[in-house]
Amino acid sequence: MRRLLPSALALLLIALPAAARQSTAEAVIARAFQLLKRQQASAAERLLSPIARDPAVPESQRARASRFLGQAYLDLGRRADAGREFARSLDAALAAADRREAGWTRLSVGDLHYQDGHIDQARAAWDLAREDFVAAGDAHGEFEVVDDIENSVSGLDRRPYAERCLAIAREQQEPLLEARARERWGGGLLDAGLPGPALVELERAAALMRPLGRRADPHFGDTLAMLGWALREHGASDRAVPIHREAIRIAQARGDLDSLMWNYVGLGISLAQLGHLTEAETETRRGLDVARRKGASTNIRLLMQWLGWVQVKRHRWQDAVLTLETAEAMPVAVSTAIPLVHLAQAYRGLGRLDDALDRANRAVDLAERLGLRDNELEAVIERAHVLSARDEPDAASDALAPAIDRLETYRANLAPVDFLKQGFGDRFTDAYGLRVERLSAAERDARVDEALAMIRLSGYGERRAQQLSGGERQRVAIARALMNNPRVLFADEPTGNLDSGTGAGIADLIFGLNAERGATLFLVTHEESLARRCSRMLRMADGKIVETV
Repeated sequence: MRRLLPSALALLLIALPAAARQSTAEAVIARAFQLLKRQQASAAERLLSPIARDPAVPESQRARASRFLGQAYLDLGRRADAGREFARSLDAALAAADRREAGWTRLSVGDLHYQDGHIDQARAAWDLAREDFVAAGDAHGEFEVVDDIENSVSGLDRRPYAERCLAIAREQQEPLLEARARERWGGGLLDAGLPGPALVELERAAALMRPLGRRADPHFGDTLAMLGWALREHGASDRAVPIHREAIRIAQARGDLDSLMWNYVGLGISLAQLGHLTEAETETRRGLDVARRKGASTNIRLLMQWLGWVQVKRHRWQDAVLTLETAEAMPVAVSTAIPLVHLAQAYRGLGRLDDALDRANRAVDLAERLGLRDNELEAVIERAHVLSARDEPDAASDALAPAIDRLETYRANLAPVDFLKQGFGDRFTDAYGLRVERLSAAERDARVDEALAMIRLSGYGERRAQQLSGGERQRVAIARALMNNPRVLFADEPTGNLDSGTGAGIADLIFGLNAERGATLFLVTHEESLARRCSRMLRMADGKIVETV
């Protein structure tokens, strides 16, 4: 019976008077829209095809039917058919002088171009769509197109679009729109190397969406994917894993392929950072399979690039080079420099140091051009690694110095949560370690042994951070700070989140080292007993010094 539906519907429409035909077509279009939301594209196609082809149906309705039909074709992977249907939709909307429907169709056209990597064509379509929505007084339509434009730019360049989206959300008093605006801006903050503020925005976005249930589809899954990214930027991959798994369960239950794809890759990256490399590759390949089902070349390229990174982590250098070079050759727009960093790492693993240096330099240049501060940081660190591998110690040190400065700036922009700051140190251990590598082996080993003995952790040199208690981690942080014999030592709440016995031991260690080495100590604390051990004490209230003791 379902196969006969299109022809039966066409006969029904022909037999009806004009007013009844219009009402019936509207009901069918509404039904098809609900089918699309439930990922039932084939059923929607069968409903929409006769309406989109019926010249007796009013042009505005035909425009909407063709637009939804184009969306059905996209969901079915028939991208060329989708493009042709969107063109028919726009012709019908313009013929009807329906600016609102023209705006929605141009929005869909722009999305199609963007997914295929044609950024300039996408932006041209979106700009026209925005004009249409403003002319039609459609605030929701304007929000959607401004959100898409914002997604096509990086970092803090997103600010004016984010502000406009948030203004529309508040005008409409719509929490879902506010959450989406915060989620998109959170991504821009991550691009700009501001993970702490990004985490605040993304946690707020997720909190706004969670009570909305299916109303938040498909945006809730996207928000969880971004929240996982923000946690990884802090080094908290263990906390990102359950977030991605939750999003995957929701996406599977609701047939949301986009969310499924991005959360598979987020899960894969998180697992790789935790050292679960075989499982990481499995999850990343699942995301790539979903991207191929969707058929969007931009997404396929991005997922292939992350698969290449997992292969780098597994030291499968040749596989990584093949995967990353294949992705690099795909003719789509470039929006990140990280794949070039990973390709440099793979070449370095193969000993192809000239190729590695070329890719690292290109990554730095591309990150600077795109304004991606987090990308630039990783690219600069990789360039220092390559120069070190080429036995160019002076050049490596020159490259590394600004990277360490940027890491400290990056650290200052973390969320003010202790476990996140500790995770950051784990994430960038290689960068700090490279600076130590520039010392001679004998001097390096001597300094490490001395530092561990100083904090009473001799023999712990081969242990990873996850194998240390909270107090032991705090002592290692102190030892790391003393490795280069600083003249000034800053300690911000050094006994925070420690039990009283461990905290007392840490305090004795700090003041003992201060006396032994003669380094100036600046201590920030809320503990009166700890403050009184200092030779001078400044009390602050509401950001001002109120007493000097």
